[in-house]
Amino acid sequence: MPSDIDPTVWLTAPLAPEAIGPSKHDPSAWHYTNAVGINGIVSTGLLWACSTDGLNDSQEVQFGIGAFRRLWELVKPALIDEAPVAAVEEWLADIERRAAAREVLVVCASENGDSLLHWQTYARINDGYAIELSPTVEYKVFASEGQPALFQPDDVPAIFWRSVTYGDKDPEWGWEQWDPTRRMLEGALDAFGSLERGQIANEGFMRDLLDRQYVALVYAYKHEGFADEREKRLIVVRPPIDGFTADRDSHYGPSHKVFLAAVDEPDPERYTVDRIARLPILSVQLAPRNPEGDEERLRDLLDAAGYSGVPITRSRTPIR
Repeated sequence: MPSDIDPTVWLTAPLAPEAIGPSKHDPSAWHYTNAVGINGIVSTGLLWACSTDGLNDSQEVQFGIGAFRRLWELVKPALIDEAPVAAVEEWLADIERRAAAREVLVVCASENGDSLLHWQTYARINDGYAIELSPTVEYKVFASEGQPALFQPDDVPAIFWRSVTYGDKDPEWGWEQWDPTRRMLEGALDAFGSLERGQIANEGFMRDLLDRQYVALVYAYKHEGFADEREKRLIVVRPPIDGFTADRDSHYGPSHKVFLAAVDEPDPERYTVDRIARLPILSVQLAPRNPEGDEERLRDLLDAAGYSGVPITRSRTPIR
């Protein structure tokens, strides 16, 4: 049963927790922030995931949904008569509606640890920090005292750093093997073809897994105008249970945030955790024009929070 239709799914162990996790071969995630942000992150050990309605991309979520739909419409006429077109069309219309209705929250980072674009946009040239986070660690929604422990529904992706895909994919120019839209579309066609041939024992479970793959794709899919950001993100689907989000004011109006904690012992069944593990901070880089003496202040902050071995560097970008 889809998790946005039946809230009790969040209180029941999943049939098959997500087997695909973070890769140790992925580049680091560099999270850009200002002095207030880094003070909060280091002192609490928590990251903030912010609702996509408070971000600067006005087409968040909708662009990914539309891009996959456009690809499907391009591919559909070329399929053989035996292809499960009607079944895929019905599934896609349903998951599009539900994916658009969910509240999605993200933590944004970049593969580039010294980006002038990010210093100017997401931090400040004279009051900015890029926190290098290991890509190999998974995160959970932090459940404070009194909040229920939630399981990860089968149709909700696990929370680890995922690379963003940019721009529409045109099959007339050929598909790259790594392209996630191709893999998703081929997977849906194969799954519904197997279902029609009587080769799927649990249809509900199959649909949950397809839903999980779809939302992980479209929630990390953006317009090509943002491609220079080289974004990585943690994706959170807001549970339909009160108490897990807090209000925040964004540049675009009232919004929400949720707190995420790193986990040192993976538990693929759980979506929440009630203890705070050490964040996997590998290094911190100062913005190009942070004042002299800021490194000493940051060193004291890191040492006091137990990050005494974390190196501090300064941006080499020669901006005045």
